[in-house]
Amino acid sequence: RITLQFFTLVMVFTALAIGVQAQCTINTSDSVAGITPFPFPNGQEGPGAAYNETFQIYVPTDTLINLGGPVVPATVNYFKLTGQIGLPAGFTIACNPGSCQFNGGTHGCAVISGPTPLGSAGDYPFKIVFEFSATLPVFPYLVVVTDSISDTFTIDPVCTFTTVDTIPGI
Repeated sequence: RITLQFFTLVMVFTALAIGVQAQCTINTSDSVAGITPFPFPNGQEGPGAAYNETFQIYVPTDTLINLGGPVVPATVNYFKLTGQIGLPAGFTIACNPGSCQFNGGTHGCAVISGPTPLGSAGDYPFKIVFEFSATLPVFPYLVVVTDSISDTFTIDPVCTFTTVDTIPGI
């Protein structure tokens, strides 16, 4: 009986973990290294409105790294999204895979979502913080860099229309 309960708990947590990771569909045909689309599309404010945009991520197997003069080839270990600064309140980032770590030579995706209620229109300068790891085979030397991608996220105001009654003869 305890084994059955344990098995049931394991299955429930496994299903939840799979559900969390399945928030976006990975486009494996994307051959553009980096995050697309960029810049990020605007959102629209409104009653009950929300922003929900999927971004594709492709991490190449190798790259070139500038060492302040010489440019050397490097093998990409991983690219990992580690946080965000400046997105509107209530916005979240969910990745597939759920760890937000994308190994060299792999594809992934992320969904940025959040509420855009009335009164939230405006520009939000933000940064997506990431960690990048590569190995320089020349030395060999492991490089791990923490950096960020900057953009301005805009929530457009809701469109309003005013109806004007006309009085015949005026």
